[in-house]
Amino acid sequence: MADSLLLERDGDTATLVINRPDKRNAITDAMWERIPTLAAEVDTDPSVNVLVTRGSIPEALCAGADIQEYRERVGDPEWGERSRITVGAALDAIRHMGKPTIAAIRGVYVGGGVGIALGCDLRVADTTASFSIPLARNTPCGP
Repeated sequence: MADSLLLERDGDTATLVINRPDKRNAITDAMWERIPTLAAEVDTDPSVNVLVTRGSIPEALCAGADIQEYRERVGDPEWGERSRITVGAALDAIRHMGKPTIAAIRGVYVGGGVGIALGCDLRVADTTASFSIPLARNTPCGP
């Protein structure tokens, strides 16, 4: 799973690559858990001036949560709470970085992928970009 998130460096630019092409870059719990550590690594590296996020395939930065993992755990309220905290910490780590962050957007962004893009300071999208937050469609709003 360690190679599912790549941290590449090119000069003063670090790139966080979501690398699960066989799953359209769906993010697992373990990947969410690693994001704060990788963000901190970039933030404290004096040779890096900017972080770019992108997917490993043109079709998707992130197709959202790993549905197989989600289906296996969705009925467990403890997992739900842990997952909420873990994902929140990952998104906060990106959002609160001291260095500029750029989402290089191409292809499908679903759920957590949208969260990653929104957490970046700048979002640059090509004409293939599309966004969806499925849970928002099914979540009642208001009292």
